[in-house]
Amino acid sequence: MQARAATPTKEARWPRLASIAHDNKKVDLVAWATFNRDNFARFELIATRHTARLVREKVGLDGAEVLSGPEGGDAQIAARVAEGSVDALQPDYSHVLHPALARGNRVVSY
Repeated sequence: MQARAATPTKEARWPRLASIAHDNKKVDLVAWATFNRDNFARFELIATRHTARLVREKVGLDGAEVLSGPEGGDAQIAARVAEGSVDALQPDYSHVLHPALARGNRVVSY
């Protein structure tokens, strides 16, 4: 991420936020991320390809990019949730992309 106020200690790390947005929700996500940019910047972002690129280009925040949803990016994020390497999940609930994400949302709280 860009321009963080402080650096975590060796033992600590930035919380990881996974973000998935369906095509008809991407504009809403960019608006939300822009409005909440300072708070959003406190997370290490992991997002599906187009979502990550939009956040990078429109909001100015960088993060890890996985495959697009149709190529399996939702499954990659679901795997990270299952591994415990994601602290928060900010999915678009207009449809369930991957069944593990529904289970992951019950496990991951934000």
